Amino acid sequence: MSLINHYKILEIPNYSTYAKVRKAYITKMKLYHPDLNKSPEAEELSKQINVAKEALETSARKSEYDRRLKYSLEHKTDYQPFSRAAYYKRQATQKKEKEKAWQEQRQRQQAHKRARVMKNYEQGLKYLPIWLRYSLCGLLTVGVFIFPLLNASDDWFFALLFLWPFYYIIVVLAVNEYYKYHDYQNSKNAELVDLDRNSRLFINVAFIGGLLFFVLLKLLISDGAQYL
Repeated sequence: MSLINHYKILEIPNYSTYAKVRKAYITKMKLYHPDLNKSPEAEELSKQINVAKEALETSARKSEYDRRLKYSLEHKTDYQPFSRAAYYKRQATQKKEKEKAWQEQRQRQQAHKRARVMKNYEQGLKYLPIWLRYSLCGLLTVGVFIFPLLNASDDWFFALLFLWPFYYIIVVLAVNEYYKYHDYQNSKNAELVDLDRNSRLFINVAFIGGLLFFVLLKLLISDGAQYL
């Protein structure tokens, strides 16, 4: 809200001396006093002139008004006296604005970083497709289980326990490839998929299913060897 310019109402320069203010007041009242001027706008103008005179009639009021007027002209808004509550409110607003700007900047940086990672992953898929990555994990799994699978002795179960951590690492590698590939697909197709949930399901199925498949295959091989 802009401040009313009382100097403009009195038709004198801004920050004029009190002597000029009083002289302008007397001149204006001779023209617009309701007893002397019967025009419809004279009463309203006389009220504005009186308000201007009251705002400038003492040095303290004039000094305060001049300070407000200067602020209003420079900032295009009314001067507000110091208020501790308003100060803390303004500080809180500025803090929120800074935090919002920082969060937006961080989101832009994260989006740029993610776009760069997705681009690098896309380039990597050209040289090492996802099916080849899964195949390599499968070959590593065969390499881990080949010894206890072909071992005819009864110690194959203990060998399996010994090789269990290595198999778990292979499953984690496969899950990592699963997560990165589907995260890339989600980014490319703008889809929303719960990758964390799907990855946990994948690791449980792959790990437990792989162990059960090995034990079943080992039992079949052992039973087949008894008939040979």
